[in-house]
Amino acid sequence: MRKIGLFSSLLFMLAGCSGFSSVPEVDYIPEKIVVDQSWGLVDARGDLHADGQYAGEISPVVNGLFSVRNSAGVVSVWRATRKPVVVGELTGLRAAGYFAEGLIPLIDSDGAIRVADGFGRTRFVMTDFAGEKVSGCAARFSDGMLSVCTESGLWGAVDRQGNQVIAPEYLSEFEFFDGHAVVMAETMSLSGSTEQIRIIDKSGCETFRFTPSIWPEGRMSASGWIAYGSPGGYGIVNASGRRRALPPTVCGIHDFDDSSIIYIADGGYRGLMSMDGKIILPPRYNSLDYGAMGLMLASNSQRYLLIDRDGRIVSDFDRADEVVSFEALSRIGMRSRFGYAARFGALWALYDVSGNKVGNYEFSWLDISLITDVLQPLNVAMPIQSSGVGLTHGIEQFVPDSVSVIPDSLIDMAIGEADSDSVMHASM
Repeated sequence: MRKIGLFSSLLFMLAGCSGFSSVPEVDYIPEKIVVDQSWGLVDARGDLHADGQYAGEISPVVNGLFSVRNSAGVVSVWRATRKPVVVGELTGLRAAGYFAEGLIPLIDSDGAIRVADGFGRTRFVMTDFAGEKVSGCAARFSDGMLSVCTESGLWGAVDRQGNQVIAPEYLSEFEFFDGHAVVMAETMSLSGSTEQIRIIDKSGCETFRFTPSIWPEGRMSASGWIAYGSPGGYGIVNASGRRRALPPTVCGIHDFDDSSIIYIADGGYRGLMSMDGKIILPPRYNSLDYGAMGLMLASNSQRYLLIDRDGRIVSDFDRADEVVSFEALSRIGMRSRFGYAARFGALWALYDVSGNKVGNYEFSWLDISLITDVLQPLNVAMPIQSSGVGLTHGIEQFVPDSVSVIPDSLIDMAIGEADSDSVMHASM
């Protein structure tokens, strides 16, 4: 029994290191504290991690890994342990994405796309795609797929082994959720070229096509639905074309989850309704966003509140000038233990999922880009000037003894990968 318990614990540890999870988790976000303006990382409890050690731009920590870009533009990938360490030999890079589904996409110094696992081992390298040189890729794997761009600016997708799955024929980057992706294609006719937005499955087959009479309003959500507008009103549609129309009083859709929709009414006010159009919260809020544990983040007359779905006030943010909810990560298929970030003038503070302030620090800057912006793809044109790892002082690279003696076969079982020692050069 003891051996079984040890084996299970080891698999659990390695699976956590690999990041092989259906939902990538944001563990830390970059920050600058007021005292010395140094870069650092902060967790959901407001505790600082290796503060002041970073001499360049750092990324959020996703599934335990993050990247550092030094002043020369050189990128390296690090593990967020108590004493940060470089992952394998992932240094001297042009760009690094996010560690999701056990893999992280990278741009090498020579412009090749490299995909590595959580131990820094190369899984495959791409210099060409469908007979053209590569020019970039998506920032992460999603639903087992990675979008890749050619020099001519067309996007396709490869699987976890680097095999071409979707030919490069689309005009913009796309991500798969629940087996489907929204893509933009160019069609030619006698009158010229036009752009068409479609939904495709993982084989590249079209399952739904938007038309001038029904157009998309935003990106596909992680649940596989997308908001649409039409001359007859607004609603949401899934990959098979199933529509849920909203009442004609709806003037727009801000967001939605599996059971409700944040809608925009006359005058720009926001409310909440069920999927079948039943009003949950009337449209009387200047802003309305999903919070954790079923709560809603609302603002009214410049006051930010946490309310329940009956409109009762649970907490407030003491006259904050701006508040953002980390629940928005669910839109892009991510999650975290962070609750909210609030700005008071030029300073930021963190709050837990119940609206209570955490930590003893005020920040002059917090990286909330994952919840306010779209994920930017990696570009082979990123400039690079010299080598380096981007820390203010040297940190010796090491591999913990407990990991160095683990057989590759056991690591592969935990990560769910095969052929752990092979390096594939994909040229398609």
